[in-house]
Amino acid sequence: MTKGKEPRTRRQRVLSFLAWVRLALLIILPAFLAAAGAITAKQTGQSRTNWILIIVFATLVVAFLNVWEKIKSHRAEADAISSKAALAGSLSQSGKPLVNLLSKVAEAKPSERRAEVKTLISRTVQLCYSQSGKMTHHKCKTRSVLYLFSSAEVLVRQEYDGREGKAPRLKFDAQWSEP
Repeated sequence: MTKGKEPRTRRQRVLSFLAWVRLALLIILPAFLAAAGAITAKQTGQSRTNWILIIVFATLVVAFLNVWEKIKSHRAEADAISSKAALAGSLSQSGKPLVNLLSKVAEAKPSERRAEVKTLISRTVQLCYSQSGKMTHHKCKTRSVLYLFSSAEVLVRQEYDGREGKAPRLKFDAQWSEP
C-alpha cells in the first residue's frame, strides 16, 4: 500500500479498472471508427456489409459507454442525497437526548453539575460509537474514545465505548513520539 492512499475493497478496484477500460475505449473506438469508415469505402459486397455492421456495433458501444457514465453519476448523486438525508435524520434523533442532557447540566445545582457533565460525556461517546459506520454496508469494528489533556503534552483516556477486547490506550504523551 502506498503512503497517502486508503485501502481499497475488491469492488473499488474492479470499478477503477472498468473506469480505465471505459476511458481507453472512448479514446480508441473513435479512431477505429474513422479507420473502419475508410476501409468500408474501399470494400464491396458482403465485405462492405460486414464493415458497416462493425461500425454500427462500435458506435453503439461508444454510445453505451457514455450512457453508462451518466447512469453512474445519477446513481452516485442519488446515493449522496439519500446518505445526507439519513445522516440528518440520524443526527436529529441522536442529538435529541444530548440536548436534553445538556439542559439538565444547565439546570443542575453547582453540587450536581459535575455528575450531569459526566453523564453527558458518557452519552456523547456512546452516541458517537453507535452512529459510526452506520452508513456503510459493512460490519464496522469502531470504537469511540474521549481523551482529555492532563497537561500540555499528555492526553488521558476519559471515556470509551465500542469494540470489545483490549481497551484503548490509557494515555498519550508527546515525548513518546518522534518530532
